[in-house]
Amino acid sequence: MDLRLFYLSAIRTDSVPIFVNNWTGIFPLPDEETYRLYLSREEKDEESLRFLLSWKFGILPGTKKEQMLQMVLRDQKMLDQWRKSGAGAPVLFAILPRIPAEWKIFIAHILHPGKLPLYSRYALAAYAHLTGSDPKALAKKRRENFYLKTFVPFIRSEFYDIPMYKTDQALYAFGKYITEASITIP
Repeated sequence: MDLRLFYLSAIRTDSVPIFVNNWTGIFPLPDEETYRLYLSREEKDEESLRFLLSWKFGILPGTKKEQMLQMVLRDQKMLDQWRKSGAGAPVLFAILPRIPAEWKIFIAHILHPGKLPLYSRYALAAYAHLTGSDPKALAKKRRENFYLKTFVPFIRSEFYDIPMYKTDQALYAFGKYITEASITIP
């Protein structure tokens, strides 16, 4: 498939549902079936958390990432209480002060996948392109604040009638395309 022609037919639309339908599935999430299986579990047990965090961050034994994983697993009961409480993501972020922002954001997403979007470099690239923002300037912003105060409200306002998993898939695929394609996007 000529990616330039695909781009011209897929992105040139004012319709969010058409955008999502065109991009969903073009570049599937890695190991998407297993990811969705663990993500769909109501209770996030140790196995679910271990798989999902390893899926996102590529955790290897004996690394700092493994230490972060152990810290998260020690706080598993607290995470489950937060999920059930309905408290906002800022409360979760305060519960996990020693965990990096990327981890906090992903943990919030996996505990509320239907409410909080997946955030990745590809989602950020898609956001930057769709809003006309400078991706380098966005990368320098404090991730937690940007995610909660800018990214999530954008997703909720622009993709309000689209299931979150489809929005996640479309932004991932579009962001991957514009990040890795060897064409210049107008």
